[in-house]
Amino acid sequence: MEGKMASTEVLAQAIWDELADAIKEQGCSLHCIKLYETENNFVEYFG
Repeated sequence: MEGKMASTEVLAQAIWDELADAIKEQGCSLHCIKLYETENNFVEYFG
C-alpha cells in the first residue's frame, strides 16, 4: 500500500492481489472481494 491513496477501492484491490494466486494454487478461483467501509458504503472488486 506504500505510495497508494488510502481508499476502500484501493484496499479491496490490494486484498485481491494478496489472495488470488494462493487461492488459484489450491485449485479454486476468487470471484470477488466485498469490503464494507460503513453499513451503507462498500466496494465490490472482481479482479
